[in-house]
Amino acid sequence: AIEDVITSAELVSGYSSTISLNLCNVQKYTLLEDLWRRGFYHPPWLWSAVDAIKGIARQNVVVISDPVGAGHKRGPHNCGKCDQRIIEAIKKFNITQDVSVLEHLAEIDCECREVWHALIKYDDFLFGSQTFFKKKV
Repeated sequence: AIEDVITSAELVSGYSSTISLNLCNVQKYTLLEDLWRRGFYHPPWLWSAVDAIKGIARQNVVVISDPVGAGHKRGPHNCGKCDQRIIEAIKKFNITQDVSVLEHLAEIDCECREVWHALIKYDDFLFGSQTFFKKKV
């Protein structure tokens, strides 16, 4: 998903000098809420948001993101211990457009980061890669 976001921003960057990254949150009475309740959906990790924002910012466009519901179970979140620092860094980045604000988040020593890395690494395998089940033609 991170690569998709960065690629999408790259495709539209020629049409605008500002990219707004709107992270998904789970709203009541929606199909997404049903999937979330049954364990088939998890809101974005804040670590993913940071990677996406950094990737988009490298394209020399203004990037803004206001993760609605961030730090709550229905919104973009990590483990809860590091959420607030990341949310504050994203808000500061929105104002300054200084990528180093996000780069400093690598200094956060939170165990959820390793969990996130593992999920990213094995995403295709864990969540059904298209190539894994692709029919031979």
